Amino acid sequence: MWGMEYPGIVFCGWKAEKEGLFGVTDHEFGHTWFPMIVGSNERRYGWMDEGFNTFINSLADDDFNKGEYLGEKQNMEFMAQYMFGENSEPILLTPDAMKEANIGTALYFKPGYALELLRDEVLGPERFDYAFRTYISRWAFKHPTPADFFKSMEDASGEDLGWFWKSWFLENYQLDQAIVSVGYERGDASRGAGHDRQPQPDGHAGDHRV
Repeated sequence: MWGMEYPGIVFCGWKAEKEGLFGVTDHEFGHTWFPMIVGSNERRYGWMDEGFNTFINSLADDDFNKGEYLGEKQNMEFMAQYMFGENSEPILLTPDAMKEANIGTALYFKPGYALELLRDEVLGPERFDYAFRTYISRWAFKHPTPADFFKSMEDASGEDLGWFWKSWFLENYQLDQAIVSVGYERGDASRGAGHDRQPQPDGHAGDHRV
């Protein structure tokens, strides 16, 4: 369901109802912050508005009325092929330089999902939320660039995230890893699986086992 944001006012499709109405209203509420208070340049960095609000939607979907409008979880194996496929492009391209077919993915879904991963799997909700609020506070009524966002998140979280920004935002890398084997630490099941390097007959340590 479509909506549109302007300084001080947003419009939502009048036919919206139920989950459609919640989704578009929630998304447009986010736009009162991005880019209307935290004034990023959406013509150059559209993902700093649409991607942030897509991320905010993911949190609101969980929280609103005990997940009343929480949809089914995405099949991320399929979505990874979609986000990083042969026709995909990096998030940091300006919108007018992207293929039109990629705008929905590169400005909305991909950065939104990247921030979900950063919050849930890399930093944890407590550190991420503090860092994200710090970014908003620092750059309210100003005009941040992607570098300002990256630096604020690193400063406030105390984490070097260069590897994350590079792989998700600057480049278009697709993670291509597989588990070869799983072994117990030092052969002891009570120690669990780990990264122990097992000595080999020739005296050299073997490959890491995860």
